[in-house]
Amino acid sequence: MPLSTSALISLRKICRRARWALTWTRRIWQKFSSPSNHGFLVLWFLCALAVATFALGFTFQPSASTPANVPAPPTLNLTFESSGPRYLSIYSFLEQDSAQQTELAIDATGTFTPNQSITHWILGILGLTGHLCSNPAPSVGLVPLPGSQYNYEINGSSHIPEKSGQPFLSIRLCWGNGAPLIINGSYLSAALPPILTGPGQQGTVTRSLVLGGTSLSSYSLAGGIAPTEVTARSWVWTDDISSMFQRSEVTLS
Repeated sequence: MPLSTSALISLRKICRRARWALTWTRRIWQKFSSPSNHGFLVLWFLCALAVATFALGFTFQPSASTPANVPAPPTLNLTFESSGPRYLSIYSFLEQDSAQQTELAIDATGTFTPNQSITHWILGILGLTGHLCSNPAPSVGLVPLPGSQYNYEINGSSHIPEKSGQPFLSIRLCWGNGAPLIINGSYLSAALPPILTGPGQQGTVTRSLVLGGTSLSSYSLAGGIAPTEVTARSWVWTDDISSMFQRSEVTLS
């Protein structure tokens, strides 16, 4: 059916208006996109800068958790005023419980001469920011050493146990804060205290890392020296007692 004259006129008007709108839009775009238009160039620069900043910020966004910087652990030095053991075994357990309290347990066993019934010992503790959990005996306590408020020693006498393998020395150190064991997100960082003895002493030092109420089987080594033994409850490092340098820092994730 042919269009009427009025319909053709209306269609021509619509086409002219559409052509004018297209021409106006093209001219506006050419004006703003012209290199001579500094305002447009500045706008483009700011947009590109915003996009780049967002991309870099996303790329370098820190992870939800990172390994913590662990305070330096105390250094322990066990010596004997009277005859020491022919062979000395020292065990330490660095443990944090569910209440975020950290404890370092030190037990010592030894092989003494058959007729020896008592031994006198001195435990030097350098760089201790914690405290004794409890005194092992009424006469035993931390004695401050001159020169630093964090250096102490404990003097004690112990009867030689009748049964082999029983400790003649047991000390417990505690921290409420500033402990050498920190959990930060998925990371567990610890610094195991080195334990030294007098020259010529034979034996071993066994240091364990324990997380109270939680199995360590889900953790893997993320930094530091690998343990000599791994159990569900603890990681264990064993060194010769004559070693003057014991690696102590370790990170688990």
